[in-house]
This record gives sequence, C-alpha cells and structure tokens, in this order.
Amino acid sequence: MDLQERISALGAAPDLGDAVATVTLDVSGSGILPREAAVFLRDRVYSRLERVERAAESDQLRRAAAHIRDYISSSLKPETEGLYLAAGAEGLEAMELRVPLRNSVQVESSPCIAPLVEAGQRWPRSLYVRFDDRRADIMEFDLGILAEVATHVSGHPDSDVERSAVGAAAVRHGMRLSGSGVGGDRRDRFQQSMNAGVEGMLRQAARSILARRGDGASPIFIEGKPRRHDALVRHLTKGARADIHLLPATGRKGEPALRRIMTALEKRHEEAVELQVLELQSHRAEGGRFVLGPEGMAQALTEGRLARLFVTADHPAPGVRCSNCAGLFAGSQTRCTNCGGAVRRVSLREEALRRSLGGRTFDVTFVGASKGWLTELGGMAALLKR
Repeated sequence: MDLQERISALGAAPDLGDAVATVTLDVSGSGILPREAAVFLRDRVYSRLERVERAAESDQLRRAAAHIRDYISSSLKPETEGLYLAAGAEGLEAMELRVPLRNSVQVESSPCIAPLVEAGQRWPRSLYVRFDDRRADIMEFDLGILAEVATHVSGHPDSDVERSAVGAAAVRHGMRLSGSGVGGDRRDRFQQSMNAGVEGMLRQAARSILARRGDGASPIFIEGKPRRHDALVRHLTKGARADIHLLPATGRKGEPALRRIMTALEKRHEEAVELQVLELQSHRAEGGRFVLGPEGMAQALTEGRLARLFVTADHPAPGVRCSNCAGLFAGSQTRCTNCGGAVRRVSLREEALRRSLGGRTFDVTFVGASKGWLTELGGMAALLKR
C-alpha cells in the first residue's frame, strides 16, 4: 500500500471517540533517535500523554505512550528520515518515511493526516529519466525512494568505441584516414545508424514515461545530454511537456540524483504555494470570494463552497462536529446550532482534509509555520467557488 492509499485509509477510519496521539519525528536517517527528537519526546509527548487529567482519556493516552515507547526502542530503521506514529489504547499505526517530518504531537479522536498530506504535496511522486546515446533509465521517485521502472537501450555501441574499432581495421588494410579515424561514407552511415538507434530508444522511453505517468500530473525530471533533450521531449504529450524539469548531468562526485530531485521538488512546491497565497491576497484586497478564519471556513465547507483551503500543519483549528447532522462549528460550543444535537470536539483542519480526500471537490494548500499571518487568522483561510 503506497502513501496515498495509506492516507486515504487513515482518513476513512471511523471516529470512535477514543483518544489518538499522532506523533511525527525528524529522525535524520541515523538509525538512532537524534537528541532534539529525544528531548521532544520526553518533554512534549510523554509528559503530555501521561499526565492527562480527564479520566476518560487518561488510560487511553498512557497506553498510547507505551506503544510509542515500545516502537521507538525496537523498530526504527537506519534509513528513516521522518517517523509518523498514530497511537491509541489498542495499538499503533507507524510509517517510516525517507523524507523529513517536523517534530509534532497532536491528540484527536482519530489519526491526524495533515503531516502526511503535507509531505505528499512537498515531495509528490515523480519520474526521473537518465539517458545517454546507449541507454535510457526511467525511475520513479516516491517520498525519498528511487526505484527503477523501465530501461531501454539503443542497440548501438558507443560512438567513440565504434570509431576506434573502425580506425584500427582501416590501418590494418593500409587505408588513409581523415582526422576522425573513419572514412567519410562509412562515418556517415555509422552516424545515421547511431541516430536511428537513439531515436528509437527515446521513442520507447517516452511511451514508458506516459504509461507510468497515466492521467496524473507527476513531475518529470530529465538528466542527459542537452542536445538530446528535445529528441525525447517531442515524443511526450503537451501535458507531460508542461511539467518537465531538466537536471544538469553530474559526475561521480556530484550531488546524488535523489538529493537533487528532492531539492527541486521543494523549490517547485514553495513557488506554487507562493502563487496560491498571492491569489488569496489579491481576492482579499479586492473584497472578492474568500473567507478568513475557522468560523467562515466551517460554514463554507458545510455549504460546499470551498475552492481552495489554506491551512498550516501546526494549527489544528479546534472546533466541534454535531453527532446528529454532522454540522461543523468553530470554538467549543456544547450543542449544535442547527439541530440542537450533541457535539464532539474535533480538529476543523482534519475534518476538512478528510472531506477533501473523500470528494476531491476542493484543493488544499499548506502554508509554512513561519508565515504568521495564517496563524493569526486561526490557522485557516479559503478561496470560494465562483
């Protein structure tokens, strides 16, 4: 089960009313818990879970803390960069990722999916293509892991090797050669043959890219000789060409492709968020279609008017949900405004994310914690449908 499937499964999990602690940790791929993460666990996680005063949650969270302790002491893999744990009284759901997560803890009545959704947006599934005149490798990047999915070859030897072989044969037969080492006609035939082989290889590679990409919008990172980029790109669809990013070729001492892809994806994500925030600010300046704060967002969500939701992973936006009509309200009221029914405490951010995953009717933008303007608004804002 891949990340998106696991996020969807967590988002669809029934809310049984039990306390669930969601903990994320930056473990830095060391195999041992970094000091900062260990201090965070001691001071912010265990101290919170083991000192709950409400009797209904106290036993549940103490048992959740015990599950977390057991997992971290025995199960952490050396290559893990970010650790996600959703622990309740009866057990624990764990995900060890090859991308970093921030240290955080949240207690709700169901697992918090915001850290995973944000990671999926920052480092989306992507394709990486590396090729030369002889071989094209297509790999898939998925949250810090590069896996090979297809390889195509041109069926033609390296041009320099071929020229050397032809030149040696010519010398043996007493032929006078030009500076290239290959007779003109034969050199032309060789070049034509090599070009045809490379062209066929790149055409096959393009088919593999489009088949793997499907109908999605996966970024495509291409690394290879610049003079060959166009030969590959012209075999792709217009939609695929719009999401191509060129990576400069590097030698053995260069930065690994995985790290360059992650850096490029982060930059791409930050630029997209900046444009989306500018759109919100433009509507705000013009008095257009937007709402600010949890109260306006909850109403717009209930009415199905959200086009794009802005949230931060650091702010759960506390509210309540009616157990009878499923109405959502900001704050801590004790009865439903619509039907008078009983309400349960929830995170409005998590409620919105679950509805976004379920119906795909609006987009979500995570704004960095350093952007204080969203926190000042209660952690939520939204653009509305036309």
